[in-house]
Amino acid sequence: MAMAVGKGEGQSFTDINMTPLIDVMLVLLIIFIISLPPVTHAVKIDNPLPPPPNFVPPPPPEIVNLTIDFDGTLVSLDGNLGRNAGVAPWTVFDDLRVAKRIHFGERFNMDLIADMFNIANKFNVSAVSPLYTNAGTPTAAYDPRQFQFALKLNW
Repeated sequence: MAMAVGKGEGQSFTDINMTPLIDVMLVLLIIFIISLPPVTHAVKIDNPLPPPPNFVPPPPPEIVNLTIDFDGTLVSLDGNLGRNAGVAPWTVFDDLRVAKRIHFGERFNMDLIADMFNIANKFNVSAVSPLYTNAGTPTAAYDPRQFQFALKLNW
């Protein structure tokens, strides 16, 4: 049933006979279908009602076409937005470094360093949302005011 003998002596034909396997699969499929319970529940669907006869449809939304480059810059802005509506606010990078070198001889010295980043503590926007629904809303910002102090020994 599972193997057939070849034509010559000592040779065997080792392919599987697929007919019994297909018969068993069909019988199992029929048993599975018969054993399933019948579907007796109904699904209620709420279809939308037709509009009243005096219904006026709302005007279509304004279309704004934005073209954004791969690096996130706004290339073109077509639509009804005002001038410079798609431009990010200006940024100010006002950093300051104060350093003092103190000599302790010919080969040794010490540097005292104070770094101040964003002295004015301005909210610098780094990314603006290009989406129509919230265009111009800041989505990312640079760091606020920060201080850094260092003591460096050189020999």
